[in-house]
Amino acid sequence: MSLFLFTFCGIYGLMQYYLFRRVKLAFPGMAWWAAAPLIVFLALMIFLPIGVRMLERAGRHQTAMWLSAPGHAWLAIIVWFVSLGLVCDVWNLSVSALAKLMPAAGSLSIPPRAALAVVGFGVAAMAAWGVHEATAFRLEHVAVRLANLPPGFRPIRLVQISDLHLGMFMREDSLRRVVELVRQAQPDVLVSTGDLVDSSFHYDGLSKHLAAIEAPLGKFAVLGNHEFYAGVPHSLRFHSAAGFKVLRGESRLVVPGLRIAGVDDPAAGSPGISISFGRNDGEAMILLKHRPDVDDAVDFDLQLSGHTHGGQLFPYSIIVKLINGRLSGLYTLSGGKLLYISRGTGYWGPPMRFLAPPEVTVITIEGE
Repeated sequence: MSLFLFTFCGIYGLMQYYLFRRVKLAFPGMAWWAAAPLIVFLALMIFLPIGVRMLERAGRHQTAMWLSAPGHAWLAIIVWFVSLGLVCDVWNLSVSALAKLMPAAGSLSIPPRAALAVVGFGVAAMAAWGVHEATAFRLEHVAVRLANLPPGFRPIRLVQISDLHLGMFMREDSLRRVVELVRQAQPDVLVSTGDLVDSSFHYDGLSKHLAAIEAPLGKFAVLGNHEFYAGVPHSLRFHSAAGFKVLRGESRLVVPGLRIAGVDDPAAGSPGISISFGRNDGEAMILLKHRPDVDDAVDFDLQLSGHTHGGQLFPYSIIVKLINGRLSGLYTLSGGKLLYISRGTGYWGPPMRFLAPPEVTVITIEGE
């Protein structure tokens, strides 16, 4: 943890310094009394996300919630600022190199103050859209054919929610809209693929909205990494109140010919993998697993995952894709297995999404 905090503060601090240098280049004559408030603000922003978590763990939930929005929003703002600023830097370096061959090209260079204005406008536009997109919930329709389903299998409608992060970030107003979308989808089965819970807040009142959703063939969930951060007993109580059966290295027969299994996130300390989950001949298996890691030794036909948030905020999505190898959507794996990765229904950290809209996934399960 110490290494993580040191690395985070170091990298995050350099990003704040980059913004400060940009401002100083744009206003070279800035007096110390004008620069001091900016320095203090940037220094506070480095430690605010950490302070929010410390306040939450100390039971100062209301204060943590008030500070979480600006503290986490700044994470997105500074990344966008640095990203757009570096684009301007690359442009100016290219122009400078070209000007050695064609002196007239030097006029294409972007002056520091103009660059600051362009970057600032770009960040403001991205932030405005990001706030809108974070709650622009949509139904994503997917149809999958599973070869191991028995002949004559009646198609069923499975609805997946993932990464709601209820608590400090997602609250009642957003949850009501999600629940309404789920109801519109008329699920036969409802599943949550982890990170439904994201804090130790006492917010059991939210569970009633999820509990009111009807799913004739059952409601199933697995625990994501944030459920373990929030505390397993607390997370399990919330899932139970919301009407979900949490699958922890076990399976349930949904209808003849179709079984759903689930495993804990590796944050539990062990993956909780069972190779067969009691699967019988002539049954198709759907595996719920928070992270989109695929274990070839595990017997399943379709794995449903989340965790990536579809990157949540471009250009974060580039890094997420590099780390995970996959970002979101339906993938065909070796042996005919399928993997679906949800972009997530909520958000974590910055209360924004950019080029990664939230989804409630409607998956029609059919036989071949």
